[in-house]
Order: sequence, then C-alpha cells, then structure tokens
Amino acid sequence: MRPTLALVATLALVTLALPARGADAPKAPPAPSKPLLWVVEGPPRVYLFGTIHLPDDRVVTLPDVVRKAHAASDVVWGELSLEDLDSPSMAKAIFLEPGRSLGDVVGAEVMGRVTAYLDGRRTPVAIFQRMRPVWAAVTIGMLDALPLLATRTPMDKQLLRDAKDAGKATGGLETVEEQLAVFDQMPLEAQVRYLDATVAELVKLDKEGKSPTDAVVEAYVSGDEARITKEMDAMSASEDPEARALAQRLLGDRNRLMAERLVARVKARPDRTYFVAVGAAHLPGEGGVLDLLGKAGWKARRVAPGEEIPAGAAAPKEPVPAGK
Repeated sequence: MRPTLALVATLALVTLALPARGADAPKAPPAPSKPLLWVVEGPPRVYLFGTIHLPDDRVVTLPDVVRKAHAASDVVWGELSLEDLDSPSMAKAIFLEPGRSLGDVVGAEVMGRVTAYLDGRRTPVAIFQRMRPVWAAVTIGMLDALPLLATRTPMDKQLLRDAKDAGKATGGLETVEEQLAVFDQMPLEAQVRYLDATVAELVKLDKEGKSPTDAVVEAYVSGDEARITKEMDAMSASEDPEARALAQRLLGDRNRLMAERLVARVKARPDRTYFVAVGAAHLPGEGGVLDLLGKAGWKARRVAPGEEIPAGAAAPKEPVPAGK
C-alpha cells in the first residue's frame, strides 16, 4: 500500500483528530479554477462538493461558485457534524492502551527504521510512541502538513462553522464511531506492515525530493476527477489483502452509507437546498457517491467555474434532524 495513495483517503480521518489551535491562515493564492463541485438540480437542489482536509494555502480560498452554492443552501452537511469533529473520541482512538508503546507493538526492527527516518527529519520519536501503528503511519506520512494542521482550520470544518454562523442547519452523514471503525478493524499485524511500508516509501520520496502531501494537494488543485479516481483504484488493487479490505471500508462501504443517508434525508425534506461537503476521493469513479446517486435516480452534473448560482431560500428556523 503506497503512502501517497493511502494519504488521499486517510486525510479524511487523521485531521479530525488534530484540531486547529486558533491561528489565522495568511492570505492564500488564487483558488483552483476547476472546483470539484456537482449539482443535482432537482427539486430538491443538492450541491456536492469534494473537499481536501488540509488548510494548505493552495486550497483554503474557495472559488466563487463554491462560496455562492454554500451561501444559497439552507442545509450544510459534512462527513461528520461539528460536534463529532470536536469529539474526544477522535483523539482517544489514536493511542494504544496504557502501558503499551509503539516500540513494544511493532518490534525492534521496524521501530529502528521508524526512528531512523524520524531522526533524519529532526522529529522526536517520542511523539509517536503512544500511537497505534496505523495512526503512526498516517501521521508520519503527513509530517509536512502537521504545522498547518496545528494552527489552522481544515476546509470542511470551516464550511460547517460558516454555515452555523449564518443560521443554517448543519450535520454529518456519518458518526465518529463509524469512521473510527474503519481503522479499528485492521489487524495489528497489518498495521505494522502498513507502518513499515509507509516509512520505506517516505525514505524513497525524500531521496527523490518529493512530498506526499504536495502530491495530494496537486491532485486536488488540478480538479481532475480522473486523476483522483486513478489513485483510489491503485489502492484498491494492492496485493496486500488487508490493504484491499481497508480500501473497501474506507471508500466503498462509506460511499454507500453516505449515498443512502443523503437520499433518505433529502427525500424527508425536499423543500430545502442542500450543500454536502465530503472528501474528494468519495465522489467520482465507479462506486463513488456520484455513481451511487445516479443509480438511485439522481442526475448530477459538474458545475462550471463561472456558472450563475440560483439564490436559495431563507435559512431554516428549526434544525434538520441528523437522522440515524
């Protein structure tokens, strides 16, 4: 399982456990000119926006068409609700049981390679000693992004905050427990292999002068849905059966759940306009949310960058139930 592939999918989880600490982002460069935004014109009208869960300068400024679609919507949903995003369960899930360390779990040989890589990056290994192997792998793979995640709010969380401040109804399509179960079901032996493979790939990328975080951001900024789908297909085709199982839980199973809940909830309140923001990897491709919505009879089309967005109704006075 190549870390550059796994990162695209796992960004949706790891950043939820690394909340921002209140610093404002500097002025960002121009936003992507081809946003990952689709619309089901209905009625009801539903906007589907593919996010990246990083507060990188290259993505934090939203294109006008995305901002207008968000403003015109009565209801804004993310993968998780604001309450779940701030749940202590997210951080707790990262760590091993009291009395156990990463070195105890992965063994001296793997831990030696992990320590050598972190020493080369001038990063204290103690930061990772309490982490479960799979979370250590994901976090180590995101070293370049950690300073941003420690000080700024990721795009998807900001979309929910802005909606709440505007008096819109907000919520999530999944629960904390459902997202955490994706990695909790990965056997410990597979987690150790994943960590070891991650470090090996990162060493290779360092020698080539490449950054896995940059690769993810560049794929997103390109607005090329085929490029994102190709990365996900490669992950699903891994020779490691546990990697394939992780890809299925991470993408296929969650895509199906999100699509089913979205259809059911919108049908219950068809009088409103919805803005749904989920990780970009979940939308395109066979088995993606867009594909599943099409099979349910919804017709979604890509929104053009300069397209006019119809004004929405007034913000609802009562919240929309999150549903079960």
